Amino acid sequence: MRRALTIILLAAVFIGAVALVYQERHPLRTLWVDQSKLCLFTSDDEASQCKPGELAYFKPPAAVNNQVMLNVAAAYCDAHHQVVWNSGGVICVFTRERMHRLGR
Repeated sequence: MRRALTIILLAAVFIGAVALVYQERHPLRTLWVDQSKLCLFTSDDEASQCKPGELAYFKPPAAVNNQVMLNVAAAYCDAHHQVVWNSGGVICVFTRERMHRLGR
């Protein structure tokens, strides 16, 4: 019984340490997203004004196909959070991690 408690305690300490190191390396990646702000963008130039970790809404300037929505999600959405998209746009938590892949 004592050995099982020791293993559980060591596992808990290890998990806590890993979580602290992860949070130090990725301070913007939290579960909490400020619901009072929304970065609205319709182009790559406008997207560059959004801040990492904030809620972002891509509103296409005209009717576009699903490939455009997927491209936006792939370029700008933090995959650690839910991404919602349909023909009206994309809503997600913004990231700059893949902006360099836009081919600019």
